[in-house]
Amino acid sequence: MGSERVMSYRMLAIARNDSAPLPVMEQDQYVSMANFNKLSWKQLLTGLDAVRSNTLSLLSTIDDAAWVRSGTVMNSPVSVGTIAYGIAGHELHHLKVINDKYLYSPFY
Repeated sequence: MGSERVMSYRMLAIARNDSAPLPVMEQDQYVSMANFNKLSWKQLLTGLDAVRSNTLSLLSTIDDAAWVRSGTVMNSPVSVGTIAYGIAGHELHHLKVINDKYLYSPFY
């Protein structure tokens, strides 16, 4: 959830032509401070649903010109479209990890 929130913010800032460089996100620090292990499955799924809903809402507002607009994230140029692609790929990565570690389904 935290990664998608940060990536969505980056996408929003760049799409809206904010020229300020965007900082690094220390993923391990974010996860360790989130206390996910203290949340119920319902809380986790509700949070995931809210974050995804907000991301989809943001994506629906991005016009054609903004998709190719670039900004600076972690001292490297990145476009709005690349961030959107990364958000989708990040979810697929985690679904694959869940499948491989816990479900063992041949579909991935």
